[in-house]
Amino acid sequence: VSGRASSGGADDGGSSDDLASLTELYQALSDQAVDPPDRDALVQAAIEGMLEEVDDPYARYFPSNEFEDFNATLSGTFSGVGLMLEETPEGPVIVSVLEGTPADEAGIEEGERIISVDGENVRDAPIEQIVMKVKGDAGTKVRLGLAGGDEGTRELEVTRAEFDLPDITTEKLADNVGYINLLQFVDGSSDRLRNEVRAMVDDGVRGIVLDLRENPGGLLDEAVAVASV
Repeated sequence: VSGRASSGGADDGGSSDDLASLTELYQALSDQAVDPPDRDALVQAAIEGMLEEVDDPYARYFPSNEFEDFNATLSGTFSGVGLMLEETPEGPVIVSVLEGTPADEAGIEEGERIISVDGENVRDAPIEQIVMKVKGDAGTKVRLGLAGGDEGTRELEVTRAEFDLPDITTEKLADNVGYINLLQFVDGSSDRLRNEVRAMVDDGVRGIVLDLRENPGGLLDEAVAVASV
């Protein structure tokens, strides 16, 4: 989600007055606190507090560097190890290991949890922070602490790589039923889905199952276009 800051003017609803107390507190904490907090941390805490007040689990703020990485992911390319995580009551869990990626070659399993990254404990870290720590430039290494799999608690060193994110897998099931698994809504997903559906119809399928399980979301316009298909 991206937003634009107001440039001021008659329609700002008195926002300067509304933010005066926030600015005053920020300055007081920065200048007068016994143990002055990091200024960037203060701003981040204010942002997180405002988002909590919205009471919308899908409203998030991305700093510029994270937003660039997020957009790169939605374009269908990625630099990392090839894992997809999902938030659960027990914490983030690996729900998919992409075939042919460094994570797949290292033997990481679905159902495992990442408990440390390069020796740093991330058991209680938000899923976004874990993702940012795991991803990185192709050719660099990352050491992952894992738990919850068949092999118990373990550590693996994985070399990051750049790869295209697969978004669609297909299969023809019994009784001429087509199966399409859409992994996420990235740029071009709807066009690729449309082509797959046309090919299946030409092949004589009498019904199609669209599997969206473990799909973390993505671009709204692509989701709408997929629904149209």
